[in-house]
Amino acid sequence: ILLAIGVVAFLYNQNQTLKNMLAKYQATPIPVSTETPIATPNPNEPIISSPSAGTKIKSPLKITGTVPTGWMFEGVFPIKLIDSTQKIVAQGQAKEVTPGSWQSGNPVDFTTTLTFKSASGSGTIVLENDNPSGNPANARSFQLPIKF
Repeated sequence: ILLAIGVVAFLYNQNQTLKNMLAKYQATPIPVSTETPIATPNPNEPIISSPSAGTKIKSPLKITGTVPTGWMFEGVFPIKLIDSTQKIVAQGQAKEVTPGSWQSGNPVDFTTTLTFKSASGSGTIVLENDNPSGNPANARSFQLPIKF
């Protein structure tokens, strides 16, 4: 009986010692990154390389970028420049940089130059996929805000 009481007392003492050690333990916080994540481009949306969003533009305006597969037909797609009142300031067609690349099944680099009379305030560059079917379900567009 004395041996059993001794074992119980020993185990109780060890348990209390362990509790005290755990109570003193301070968890080290894991540093949290405060960096802003880099936006990953959506492969289904165009990328306008130039000009950048919010850039002040002037005529003639050279626009370059990349569009996903299916945005071009016969190597072109429509592009517009509109002002803040939705009035068309300029419009034209963006063309593939490498002839025939619109049929490759890969994203296609494009370029165009729009000439317009001076405007003020803000506006938008609007890319529209070429939709030869005319079916509204197939229509897609992409907008980039700019300043005049």
